[in-house]
Amino acid sequence: MTNLEWLKKNLSEEEKSNVQMCVVFNEKIYKNTCNGKDCYDCPLNKVGDLIDLLLQEHKEPIKLKQWEKDLISLYDKDDECYSIDYGFSSFLTLNGLKEKGYFKGITDTSMTIKEILKNCEVIE
Repeated sequence: MTNLEWLKKNLSEEEKSNVQMCVVFNEKIYKNTCNGKDCYDCPLNKVGDLIDLLLQEHKEPIKLKQWEKDLISLYDKDDECYSIDYGFSSFLTLNGLKEKGYFKGITDTSMTIKEILKNCEVIE
């Protein structure tokens, strides 16, 4: 299912009447709001970019408990100890916890910590 198909299926009638598709896309897919932001700074400002994003395969958010997200965010430091380019599987502690049954929402352990945090949703 593409992002466009997902939006069509999951938008309310009020959301469907919004004339700015980029606003709806930001809110539904990226969980961002455009309030106080300049459209010229938005990556969805270009029609071609918006179309490309709408035609991409829709990915459900990674579901994490609050403490799981908090723990992973400790590894999202841009300093000498950690790198945002390291994947989840690079950290033995996180792998050990996953083997014990935690982090069930993370199915692709090759994703970077930054990608996981960007695509996660807190549950519970």
